Amino acid sequence: MMRRALLCAGTVLCAAEGAGAAPASVSERMTYAGALLGRLEPRQDLPAWMRVPRWCTTDSPPWGKGETAALVHGFADRHAEVLRLGMFWGGMSHYPSAFAPHSPSLRADVDPLAEALAAARDRNMRVLAYLNPNAVREGHPLFDELCIVDESGRPWDVKAYGREGTRYVCLNNPAFLAFYSRAIAELVGDYGADGIYVDGLSPHICGCRHCREKFRADTGQDLPQGIAAFGPLTVLWEMTSDWDVVGEVDNPSHRLYSRWLMRCLTESTQAFAAAARSARKDAVVVFHTWPKPDTLSCYDGTLNEIYASRPWTFTLWKRAEFSNWGDVFAVPSLVNIYLRQEPWNEPRRPVTSAAEARHLYWQVLANGAYPNSWNYLGMERPFAVMRDHADCLDFPTTFPTPFLALPRPMFAEARHRAVGANTGVCLQPGCEVRLRILEREPGGRIDMLCLRADGRPPSDDDCRRTLAGAGAAKAVYLPAAAFDARTSVTAAGGRRWTRNDDPLALGRAHMVSEGHGNTREPALALTYRLPPLASPGPWALWARVVFPGVGSDSFYWQVSGDGGATWSPDAPHDGFAVGWEQPQAYAWVRARAVPRPAGGAPTDRFLSPPTGMFAALLHAGLPVRQMHPNHIHAASLDGFRIVVLANEVCLSNAQCAMLLAFVRGGGGLIATHETSLYDLEGRRRDDFGLAEVFGVTLQGTVPPAEGQRVVPTAAAGMPAIVPPEGLANREEHLAVLPRDAAVAARLLGPGVPGEGVPALTLKEMGQGRVAYLPGRLDSTYSVSGQTAFVRLMGAAVDWVARGRVPVQVTCAEGLVGATCFDQPSRNRRLVHLVSYAADWAAAFDRLAPVANVQVRLEIPAGRRLRDVRALLSGTSLTRETADHTIRVTLPSLDEYEILELSWEPGEDSREPSAHSDPNRPKPGGP
Repeated sequence: MMRRALLCAGTVLCAAEGAGAAPASVSERMTYAGALLGRLEPRQDLPAWMRVPRWCTTDSPPWGKGETAALVHGFADRHAEVLRLGMFWGGMSHYPSAFAPHSPSLRADVDPLAEALAAARDRNMRVLAYLNPNAVREGHPLFDELCIVDESGRPWDVKAYGREGTRYVCLNNPAFLAFYSRAIAELVGDYGADGIYVDGLSPHICGCRHCREKFRADTGQDLPQGIAAFGPLTVLWEMTSDWDVVGEVDNPSHRLYSRWLMRCLTESTQAFAAAARSARKDAVVVFHTWPKPDTLSCYDGTLNEIYASRPWTFTLWKRAEFSNWGDVFAVPSLVNIYLRQEPWNEPRRPVTSAAEARHLYWQVLANGAYPNSWNYLGMERPFAVMRDHADCLDFPTTFPTPFLALPRPMFAEARHRAVGANTGVCLQPGCEVRLRILEREPGGRIDMLCLRADGRPPSDDDCRRTLAGAGAAKAVYLPAAAFDARTSVTAAGGRRWTRNDDPLALGRAHMVSEGHGNTREPALALTYRLPPLASPGPWALWARVVFPGVGSDSFYWQVSGDGGATWSPDAPHDGFAVGWEQPQAYAWVRARAVPRPAGGAPTDRFLSPPTGMFAALLHAGLPVRQMHPNHIHAASLDGFRIVVLANEVCLSNAQCAMLLAFVRGGGGLIATHETSLYDLEGRRRDDFGLAEVFGVTLQGTVPPAEGQRVVPTAAAGMPAIVPPEGLANREEHLAVLPRDAAVAARLLGPGVPGEGVPALTLKEMGQGRVAYLPGRLDSTYSVSGQTAFVRLMGAAVDWVARGRVPVQVTCAEGLVGATCFDQPSRNRRLVHLVSYAADWAAAFDRLAPVANVQVRLEIPAGRRLRDVRALLSGTSLTRETADHTIRVTLPSLDEYEILELSWEPGEDSREPSAHSDPNRPKPGGP
């Protein structure tokens, strides 16, 4: 079998970044040298058993004699083909290793690995040895030598994975690689395992001499001081396709250190792969960590194991999201089938019925990934489908149909942390702005209040200059004692605000609240009139304070843009509080500004919008391809007709320019809320980076209030995108001013200024179309499920795509999700249909069939349709043809089906190129 070469060996040169040098082999943050095309350029040299891998797993073997063999036979009876068998954890072997310490559970008369290999040979299965090298257990001879250490050189006693008697290890210690190279040689070379599965290979923050010496050798600098403050577990390189910043995203030293950690991971990954292939030339190597741009060539497969409950309120389609997001690599992506569901803010619940278990498998297969079974329940039928219809799922010959790209994060990242630190409130310029503070905990002295719109922290000197009339134009300083006595409440119910003279205060006096405990029901509001504002902000609130002790560290705050008629937030809460820091002398402390929905369940600022957007597009019966935001790149988007940006807050100037070119070239763009309002380092722009594309200018923020609704406008010729009944608004909404965009819907109701503000704008630009929603309807859908948003998104996609959609599914009896793949070598297109006709969060033991599933299918340019068949049920479908579109009806959908569109013979069977389809836009740009 042909095997591609590993990364070139040799010294890796360093390139300059900021104050130091960084490894040239490690990709720059947020950029790729080329596209990460994944399934569009899959590996062609995979062994046959990795092309449609039917995997099963156990982290540790059954310890009794004959039990591991019985486990293998049980999986084989249910059509499994590959067993991932736990053989190393914490440096202890789960088999009678000739050199490594044995697991305490291993019996003297049992060899689980030998049993598994013998049974696998009998059943024509394969065995990969599982290793987790990320931890070391107490009692291991290298327990003290391998562990990570803090900046003082002491062992960092953090329990690995929360297990007693364990520590995390430093992979830069030469003894670490020597130990695991020997383990791999024994497993693959001596025992004859078919390969290795490496879990948890991860660099950690560590101050050992090996890390210090290596960092100096690689970069010419010393380890950054203070980096240990971010904790040893800041970096677990699992479900990310590039490195994330440890610490501050805009700190050059932190970026350098983070890239160096990525280099450490790259070198360890190469070493593990080389050890396996040295022991056995055709050994397969699978890593739990996702391949990065610098490590992909070491991989034969990866695993999608995303531990995340936030913000999934509804869990029915959660595996679909995870599988879809992870199917971006040139090697197969496996997805763990854990028999559990984990809704946000709710207890974990087990999956106990075969029907619900099978549904997890169907979601994975339909989204281009492969199930990794941990249990017999539900696996038999999906694995039989994989065996009997392997040609439909064959990795090297099956390509996702480029249509709609949804870049999205799965976890909040360093850039989001930076945005969160820069969060403020937007205020309308003018003379009616008010600020008020309310008591929360007693005893804190408040000297000065400062609102700033320039992103900078205040200082005592700047305060003095501004009060003297020579300060920054975007800074307002207010002595806390200068409140408006007419509109303030200084005493009530035994509580009071007291003004005290104070020579240390810049305002010569401070305010302190007394007579209460830690209150959740503030009664005293000190109101301040602000001078005329020239900028909409966002304005960040700071306070010069002294908090004499823990437990007396906060006060609430609110702002008003209408002279005090309404306040944001409408009720004080911890999201708008000053403190949690306890300066013992006067210091400037930044206030929080975390808006929350008007009633209903909480949402996540960054993660709820793409989660709700994916669900809405899925429920609209449209095919979606998710990708990491780092893939917002011209080459990666080549061939896609639509890009959907669900509150993709951080975009670089280059990415904005690329998206501008994408739209002008004929692409469709749908975006929501704060998309492009920040750059990749979390710095807020004065206006959207995509302002020219949206055709709007940011004006301010409208806080949510009960009774607000998004309603369509009645303008003549306006496409009917928003349903006539409208949608309830429950979250923050941006006020925007249209420049050259048409307003298709407005937000009306309590707290909304004037005749309402735009809620949907439409724009044609060059050959493309843009729909922009300034609110967070996508986020709301992630917790409320108001189905009008599904209809809105279906209509918006149809409008920006000019009706050219590869597949769209509707069904009156239940939700049906659709994904779309091409097999040019077999002259066909495959459409996977999954029924979601079940409760969105509760358990179910039966998925009732749905009838009359309507499927609209596009015939690509240059293709002639021969037949449409439902492959699993083995029936041809009657079709209606109009122009480049056909419509078919699937009489009944049980749980899962694959539709085959076969093209007439004689068509070009080569791999399709995005540039060859005249209907597809060219992204262009930098």
